[in-house]
This record gives sequence, C-alpha cells and structure tokens, in this order.
Amino acid sequence: MIDNRVIGGGVSSINAQLLGSALIGVREGLETGIVVLTPVAFLIKSEWARRLRWSQRSLWLCISAHPSRVS
Repeated sequence: MIDNRVIGGGVSSINAQLLGSALIGVREGLETGIVVLTPVAFLIKSEWARRLRWSQRSLWLCISAHPSRVS
C-alpha cells in the first residue's frame, strides 16, 4: 500500500497546497515588480524620464512575447 503523506511531501490537504502555491505566486509578483521598478526609478532619478516612453514600449513588447503566454 502507498502512503499518500510520503508521496505528497507531508502535505495532507489541498488547502495547504493551494496556500503554498498562492504564496509563491505573490512572491513572484513582488519580485517582478522590483525588477521592473528598479530601472524605472533609475531613469526618473537620473532625469532621463523621456527614455521611459521607449522603455515602456519595450516592456510591453517583452510581456506580450513571453513564452508563458503561449501555453
């Protein structure tokens, strides 16, 4: 007989798995925000705000072409 607790890594309920996945999603979202906002803050602070127009277009192009949107 197979013990489900061993296969599932000790997680006994679907709620715990969903909570873990949600926390990972929140963490990834915050990390993405930091990665995107750091160059934007640099451009604003260095008075190169006019370059934000091009950076924003590049950002939206990259987001729309990202492979995860395909699957």
